[in-house]
Amino acid sequence: MEFAASIFVLCFGLSAVTAAGLPFVGHYVSTGQRFNTAAFAAATGFDDPPVENRLHNEFLDQGNGEYLYKFRVENAAYKQELPFKLGETRKSTYNGTEFSYKFTVDGELLKFESKILPDGREVTHTYYPNADGFVKQFQLKDVIAKVWFKKDSA
Repeated sequence: MEFAASIFVLCFGLSAVTAAGLPFVGHYVSTGQRFNTAAFAAATGFDDPPVENRLHNEFLDQGNGEYLYKFRVENAAYKQELPFKLGETRKSTYNGTEFSYKFTVDGELLKFESKILPDGREVTHTYYPNADGFVKQFQLKDVIAKVWFKKDSA
């Protein structure tokens, strides 16, 4: 179960970062609009979280090109903080599972690549801006899902 929780954070949690080249700085919450998340959850081996458990994503500019990503799920014990610098691969752990991650910017898109080190699975996230926030597309092999987020003042 701990490994599944790690995959959950890496797949549903890591979402977007506008300052100094980053498309989405601030606090965002999921809107409830989703596409194919049940199939993605099945591919990763964990349950699809209920829509009412909103996902919170916050990106903070720490200065000197350093950023902090904060993630949590309402009504669940999922939360994670990841420091990062664009283009730099870093390692972290969640519930004892080690993973590597890297954020990059391609035009107005934020991209996040993670690799679950125990089994080598790679998850790619691409964040597409929209009028209210962003749409996060995440992919594991040939399974693609999307979650919509809006900017929040919290």
